[in-house]
Amino acid sequence: MGSHPSPARGGVASRRSRKTAAAAVLAVGIVAAGVMIRGELRVMNSADAARRATADARFSEAEAALERWIAARPRAAEPHFLLARVAVALGRPQEAIARLHRARALGHPAGPVDRLDAILRARAGRHAEAEPVLRQVLAGSDAPDPEAAEALARVYLETFDLRAAAEVLERWIRDAPRDATPYLWRTEIASRLDGDQLARVRDFSAALERDPTLDRARLGLADALRLAGRPDEAEEDYEAYIARRPDDPAGHRGAGLNALDRGDQAEAIRRLDRASALDPADASTLSARAGVSLRLGDFAGALAMLDRAVLANPHDVEIRHRRGLCLDRLGHPGEARAEHDAAARLRDDERRLSELRRSLVRDPKNREIQGQIARWMIEHDHEEEGIRWARNVLRDRPDHASTHRVLAAYYDRSGQPGLANFHRLQAGLQSPPP
Repeated sequence: MGSHPSPARGGVASRRSRKTAAAAVLAVGIVAAGVMIRGELRVMNSADAARRATADARFSEAEAALERWIAARPRAAEPHFLLARVAVALGRPQEAIARLHRARALGHPAGPVDRLDAILRARAGRHAEAEPVLRQVLAGSDAPDPEAAEALARVYLETFDLRAAAEVLERWIRDAPRDATPYLWRTEIASRLDGDQLARVRDFSAALERDPTLDRARLGLADALRLAGRPDEAEEDYEAYIARRPDDPAGHRGAGLNALDRGDQAEAIRRLDRASALDPADASTLSARAGVSLRLGDFAGALAMLDRAVLANPHDVEIRHRRGLCLDRLGHPGEARAEHDAAARLRDDERRLSELRRSLVRDPKNREIQGQIARWMIEHDHEEEGIRWARNVLRDRPDHASTHRVLAAYYDRSGQPGLANFHRLQAGLQSPPP
């Protein structure tokens, strides 16, 4: 008879088998858990790297880390939001809008998404949509937020709400004390509000303390010092600017005007001639150089330069006045009188613009005043600025008939009949016959 395993021996084997199987299952589980933990750690590392790189403005690193994060967690909202922030910083607004939309759809908290969306709207000129959100963001927190302060300051400056802009710029300066930009923007308020050159000197100087390579601030400081009657100080800044930007006619023109203020006529001629060589059609340089020729009694030479200047800018009071003086001295009284009359009309026009701006400072949301400024700008060859004002009006008042009429006339003159007809129809006017 064959031998059979005893029941006791069979039970031991069975138990060993079960233990082996359990150990194998446990081992598999440990391996799987290890894989999961390693995967989770990789995601966490990518997320941490992405957050740090975004915060430190290392945007190429941030993008790579965020893409890895999204590949591992496609339903995560935060990496899409952070990619929107990166796109804003890199000047890619359409990509930022798409990422924000995706982050919102995936459930990202609304507050940060609304804030970034408002910043994008401010940069796109959609002021009425951006302003209340940005105002609420800044009022709701004392934490530094220079990005939101910049966006709200932009809204107020572009809508001529200068007093509100000044308050927001103070907040921006507090939030980013080493940033030169808010000081530069504040010089715009001084020039528009009261022309306080000493305030501009202080702000340009503060900007340069923070960034000595800021050429715009250097030239602005030189101009402000000249206009404040401090030509010796201005000369130093003009020289510093020209050393960095030798081919910019604005620096040579300013230095030439400053030399006139210092009584150095030969230096003024040298500088103004250099500016004119760099930009032969610049009306302000031609006018300044003609002014020197007038002082020297070269009326024919001055008139030749003013003839070129008036072609470049027929709305400049000083050009028309000087041209009238030349014609007087050259024995053309009728033409001289016409030029003096034109200068008088332009002075009245400038006074009218100053009145409109003062009114707008008092009532910055008045669309009628904004529409009149748009018309003035377009009629005086400042088309780009005028169209910007007109669009501000129409964004808030799409049915503003007088602004549509101004744009219809402008597009007719500039050979864009499609746009002209659109605005003519919006104004309730008939299209002209072909």
